[in-house]
Amino acid sequence: MNPEEKQMLQESLTLSRENNAMLHTMRRSQKLASIMRVVYWILILAVSYGAYKFVEPYLTKTMDLFKTSQVQLEGLKSFSDKFKLN
Repeated sequence: MNPEEKQMLQESLTLSRENNAMLHTMRRSQKLASIMRVVYWILILAVSYGAYKFVEPYLTKTMDLFKTSQVQLEGLKSFSDKFKLN
């Protein structure tokens, strides 16, 4: 092997090692990004569930109030229908 071929082979080996290091870094970044994406969605779902559980008693009270009001309005309507003037 002449010196020129040996130098080209050495440069090729150096470039291959650099590329390998870059590929390992890119793959590590990909894995970290995937993990962070999963953590992000878990956090969003957990906060949404917590917010729902925090607001749920108020929603229940509001729905009960709405149902009670609806029953009272229907009772008032039937009462007014009994005394309706022709």
